[in-house]
Amino acid sequence: MEKHDLAFWLAVVGATVVKLLTSQYGGTVKMIATVLAAIFSAYFFTAPAMHILGLDPGVYTTVMAAVMALTGEGFMRFAMKLVDSLPSEPSKIIELLKQWRNGK
Repeated sequence: MEKHDLAFWLAVVGATVVKLLTSQYGGTVKMIATVLAAIFSAYFFTAPAMHILGLDPGVYTTVMAAVMALTGEGFMRFAMKLVDSLPSEPSKIIELLKQWRNGK
C-alpha cells in the first residue's frame, strides 16, 4: 500500500472542503458520500492519472490529488450512467464499440 505525505492529505481535505462549500446537497448522507468519494478518488486514482498523463510524481502528486478529489465523484457518476445506458445484449455492445472505433 502506498504511503502519502501530509501535503497530499492537506490537498485532498482542502479540495473536499471546496467541493462541499460550492455544491448543494440534500442531506447528511449525500455530504458523507461526497467526502468518501473524494478521498477514495484521490487515494486510488492519483497515481494512475499521473502515469497516463506522463506527469512526474515528485512534482505533481499533490496537485493531482486535489484534482482527483474535486472531480472523482463526477467521473464515477458519469461512469455509472454510461454503464446503465449500455444495451443488455452483448451483441449490441460489440456493435456500439465497432461504431465508436470507426468514428461513426
